Amino acid sequence: IVNGVGDGRFHPNGTITRQEAPVMTECAAKLLGLDTTADDAEELLLLFTDGDSISSWAKAAVAYCFANSIFPDC
Repeated sequence: IVNGVGDGRFHPNGTITRQEAPVMTECAAKLLGLDTTADDAEELLLLFTDGDSISSWAKAAVAYCFANSIFPDC
């Protein structure tokens, strides 16, 4: 459920960011066969005061977790 930090490196003792946690959760949900599609993902992200700062690689995962109250305040 993780891809590392780039350049073939992995930091097991590193801090998980606010974007990485939902991405890992979404990956785990997909492995379990769950549908991780969030309806109106872009609109959901507008509810965050800093929604425009969410990286493109994390947007779908943050929306999924928020829509399903997994991380209600991503």
